[in-house]
Amino acid sequence: MKKSFLFIFFVYSFNFIQAQNIMPVPASEVFFNLQKMQNTGSVLYIAAHPDDENTRLLSYLSNDRKYRTAYLSLTRGDGGQNVIGKELGPLLGIIRTNELIQARKRDGGEQFFSRAFDFGYSKTPDETIAFWDKEQVLADMVWTIRNFKPDVIICRFPTTGEGGHGHHTASALLAMEAYDLAADANAYKEQLKYTQTWQAKRMFWNTFNFGSVNTTSEDQIKLNVGTYNALLGKSCGEIAAESRTMHKSQGFGTAGQRGNNYEYFKLLKGTAVQQDIFEDVDTSWNKIKNAAGIQQQIQSLQTNFNWLALDENLPALLKIYQDLQTINDPAQANLVNYKINSLKNIIKQCMGLHIGVTSKEKSVANKDNLALKYEVVARNSNAATLNKISFMGQRDSVFNAPMTYNLPVIITDTVSIKNVPNSNPYWLDLDVHQPLKSFTEKQNMLLPANKPSLFSKIYLTVLGTAIDFIIPIETQTIDPTKGELLNPVFVLPEAVFVRVKNTQIVNNANSLKMQLTMVAQKNNLTGALNFEPNKNVTINIENPAFENLKKGEEKTFTININFKNKVATDVFPYLEINGQRIAATLVNIDYDHIGPQIHIEKTVLNLKPFSITRKAKKIAYIVGAGDDVPEVLNQLGYEVSIIDEQQIKSSDLSQYAAIICGIRAYNVHEYLQNTYPVLMNYIKNGGNLIVQYNTNSRVGPLDMNIGPYPFKITRNRVTDETATVNFLNKNHVVFNEPNTITQKDFDGWVQERGIYFAEPLDSNYQTFLSMADPGEEAQTGSLIIAKYGKGNFVYTGLVFFRQLPKGIEGACKLFTNLIELPNN
Repeated sequence: MKKSFLFIFFVYSFNFIQAQNIMPVPASEVFFNLQKMQNTGSVLYIAAHPDDENTRLLSYLSNDRKYRTAYLSLTRGDGGQNVIGKELGPLLGIIRTNELIQARKRDGGEQFFSRAFDFGYSKTPDETIAFWDKEQVLADMVWTIRNFKPDVIICRFPTTGEGGHGHHTASALLAMEAYDLAADANAYKEQLKYTQTWQAKRMFWNTFNFGSVNTTSEDQIKLNVGTYNALLGKSCGEIAAESRTMHKSQGFGTAGQRGNNYEYFKLLKGTAVQQDIFEDVDTSWNKIKNAAGIQQQIQSLQTNFNWLALDENLPALLKIYQDLQTINDPAQANLVNYKINSLKNIIKQCMGLHIGVTSKEKSVANKDNLALKYEVVARNSNAATLNKISFMGQRDSVFNAPMTYNLPVIITDTVSIKNVPNSNPYWLDLDVHQPLKSFTEKQNMLLPANKPSLFSKIYLTVLGTAIDFIIPIETQTIDPTKGELLNPVFVLPEAVFVRVKNTQIVNNANSLKMQLTMVAQKNNLTGALNFEPNKNVTINIENPAFENLKKGEEKTFTININFKNKVATDVFPYLEINGQRIAATLVNIDYDHIGPQIHIEKTVLNLKPFSITRKAKKIAYIVGAGDDVPEVLNQLGYEVSIIDEQQIKSSDLSQYAAIICGIRAYNVHEYLQNTYPVLMNYIKNGGNLIVQYNTNSRVGPLDMNIGPYPFKITRNRVTDETATVNFLNKNHVVFNEPNTITQKDFDGWVQERGIYFAEPLDSNYQTFLSMADPGEEAQTGSLIIAKYGKGNFVYTGLVFFRQLPKGIEGACKLFTNLIELPNN
């Protein structure tokens, strides 16, 4: 380590170092963690999506029964909907992945995934498995079972379809197969170079009572999961609510439950039981070779546990730690490593040990330097020596400095970042349709998300025992209202583009003038913007070069694109820096409950030259749960005003040819009930009110009036995006003015046709489209229109919020016609 960069301070008096915002761990929680050390039982819960897991059961298994508990979600929820923002697809998958991670932090479980892709709602398991690569998903499930080695496996859903969603049923069908395949030495033999076969004791279905579907029965195994944990000061139902509420993007905030509560289980595979799902399962250390003595040591420590002087427990803890290092049982290596890490955490808690590695920078680029501050302090003990710090395994610094009780050791350093992968979610860098290329990738499938991009390893000696801790490098910021915030330092390319809307609609024009902005991620950045050749367009960049940009400095380019051929085409901009091409767009996601997340996309502009007739000019938009429809309408040539409750009540609405409600607007804005008379009067005087889909789920009130006449919103949908669409009244103006709509305009739609259709309807409503999923009866509630006074009311479950941002021309034409419905 270069001495010119390294500064060490032993702080003896003035507390000028900003205190880390880490909640102290009470002695009761330390003792609880010690209790969990004694139990070697494990259970794996399996379902299809984030938010499918039964958090009440997971909380009970982890905190009452003290088993090692994990949830395997086959997908990351990419195909779902989002009640808190605009993110959909892979970006929603990032949110829901991190919501699961936060949920497990609260209920004490672990989180796994497979590579199954959430392609949206599926009505049958056959369709689901046809979209998924069955062998690939099974391989991931088998790998997880063989590594985690659960004693008991539990499915959330049955194989017989009562779970509704095709993904749900498929998760159970595949779990049944994986249960057997994990124990078969002839199945997925390549895995056995790195792990062993595993036979779980048994598998259950966690039966349920959802709405009108009750699959529970008193002849099933029944467990009271409503227990109270005095060490944690919470019931399992209260812990479960905290966990469940982390699924905020799905609107699953819930209240804690107290008192007795029961879960039911039906045996699917394995040996029969009479009263408990863990009957005849050895949950002691006896099942691990040469580990029988560990059980007695943990029990003795619990009996003699010193609650008031936690550091007095260190000799016994360190003896257990030393003995764990000597265990050699390949079949249980994963469990032993898990217990070692758990014990290290208990040792850290008993020492009152805080280790923080922070930087003032939120991001860093490769080949750049990063200033760090280390803070190490033992607040319960003076029994430690700080031996060494290793940054990313790239270089070490040796100290061998004795630590003094409650006196922080402060170390400042500047390190060079070399050959560190960008901080992109690893699963988005994998082709889900291709086999994994290496064992490292296979190992990563056990990780819910990336390991820290940047970390240091801190080596200590505690009472003569060597112990180390891996500490992520975080950026420390102080928010005036939230206090100290610690978030990962991201590794980024040397420069990134600021995200623009990928799809650029060019309506009734032969050219496009737009701007593209880049941000330097290191100092003294010099280069130029360029585009890959494209035969369909000519591109002129005004002032493409940039010189000596500082980190964080922006450069905005003006780009003129002229079409040679009016066909849809993709163009690829890139930054040329030091002979390298960088085509990376940075997408930031930031919600309080999951913290800052990023996605680095390949930069591409999807150019869509359209010829859509538009007559109206000014329209208004009431933002709902979040979508990108207003931006598309701007590109089509409309002047879009975003309006809220106050503007609805006070502004002149007659200036707008149409008012459009964003998705789930009535779910998230109770004020729309209060503005109902104003909006109805707007229609009566000649306006068009277009309401996009709302749900009849538990998210938000739907007992309010929406249209001028009664109708209900169902959960009916058509999930096949290629389903034939039939016109019920082809001569109606909605299909003819100002644009002619034909069946070809439903070509190229993505993910689904429509959701949450309207039914039953008042006789004043007309239906216009008929469509059906394979093997089902036709549905007509995807688009309804009613005349009211001089204007028109529209409710549509057609998924315009997916089609318009993708630049599906037919969807844009039909939506334009809805805006332009004539008034008379």
